[in-house]
Amino acid sequence: MSCIKYFFIILIITSVILITEYYFALKYNYKLIYIYNPAQIGIFQEECPNLELLIHNNIFTGELRTKIAEEKLKNLPYFEGKDKNDEERQKKNYQTIVSTLVELIPIETNKCLIRVGKKNDGGYVLLNHELDKVDYLYSYGIEYDTYFERMFADRFGAKVYLYDNTINYVPYHNNFFFFKENIGESQEYNSFSPVNTLSNHLNTNNHKGKRKILKLDIEGEEYRVLKSLDVETLLEFDQIILEMHKLIFLYDSAVPVLQRINKYFYLYHVHFNNYGEIYKVKDLLVPGILELSWVRKDLIKDQVTFANKVLPSVLDMTNNPYEKDYYLDFWPFKLK
Repeated sequence: MSCIKYFFIILIITSVILITEYYFALKYNYKLIYIYNPAQIGIFQEECPNLELLIHNNIFTGELRTKIAEEKLKNLPYFEGKDKNDEERQKKNYQTIVSTLVELIPIETNKCLIRVGKKNDGGYVLLNHELDKVDYLYSYGIEYDTYFERMFADRFGAKVYLYDNTINYVPYHNNFFFFKENIGESQEYNSFSPVNTLSNHLNTNNHKGKRKILKLDIEGEEYRVLKSLDVETLLEFDQIILEMHKLIFLYDSAVPVLQRINKYFYLYHVHFNNYGEIYKVKDLLVPGILELSWVRKDLIKDQVTFANKVLPSVLDMTNNPYEKDYYLDFWPFKLK
């Protein structure tokens, strides 16, 4: 009899816990899943530049990218096609890929870098500069993985605005504001897959003029979205964290986007995502997926240089832990 009694007591306690969890799930609009595995949480690692080395490196200017591309294009490889038009097409593609890759050469500042987020896929590298002054983190593309957003909110106290119309909830956090909506070139009213512009999001939330960071991981849509942004909206952000997909297929779209961002921001970190592949085009190697980090130029008062370090850096981890990482020890990431 006592065993039956204890069984019912345990059953009642378990039922109360589940009902309580369900109540808070409805109240706070989060899903009853527990994805925060302590073993997956990354340490706030930091990497600082070698200032002596920095002084002796070439001072970076925007024109240097053009010169590096011109130098590369002086000795074109041989193109063999079905006809003259095919050869010209191959040559133009090669030139465009060169123009794309030179925009991906990172620079180095005298500021430290910091990794935020979990181990492997889902952690990102930021410039550790005035992060405690950031009011809002705008994050697009979630898929229930909110380690980066959660750790940023916990460490720096920022409010986090999360947008993703492919999911229904995100795990609850005091600083999270979730919207089942995607980012796009224009506003589209669709109850199943609503889309809005970044500018509209900022206006609706009354966040223009506030300190903000932008994170975009939207599976290839980043080209259209970034191309559609006006300069005023782009400059609203202190830093931009971008996962760039399908580079080998969309390099025509990538060139104007990268040139536009590089006009106003410094690209300070590049990491190859090993869920993608590295493609060979003649003597060029083209990463399929890259994680990129920029900081707005006016926030860096000192001179910057081309980064003279091995990529991936000590802050990087393999996105896919079951596959090897690749060193970006080829042109243009390694110039010497």
